[in-house]
Amino acid sequence: MNIGCIKEIKNIGTFANFVNGASLGFEKLTFIYGVNTSGKTTLTDIFQSLKENNPLIIRARKTIPLQVGQQKVIFSDEQPCAKSTGYQRLQQS
Repeated sequence: MNIGCIKEIKNIGTFANFVNGASLGFEKLTFIYGVNTSGKTTLTDIFQSLKENNPLIIRARKTIPLQVGQQKVIFSDEQPCAKSTGYQRLQQS
């Protein structure tokens, strides 16, 4: 499975309502970095969940602060995803 971009993440880890993902594309090699509590481990768990076809991995991740609602991740395999110039930063709502 190729992931071109993440379009949306809801109620998983630090991502309560991340909906601007179409502007963030993944290449063959993509570095993900950020300060503590920015969502790096949450993204790793999402990718591991997909790899193992095991939704329990992300169901165990609670939104911080706790949000009630359905957990959701929407991916696209479109290549290339819409990109802007310069580096991209995940913005969380």
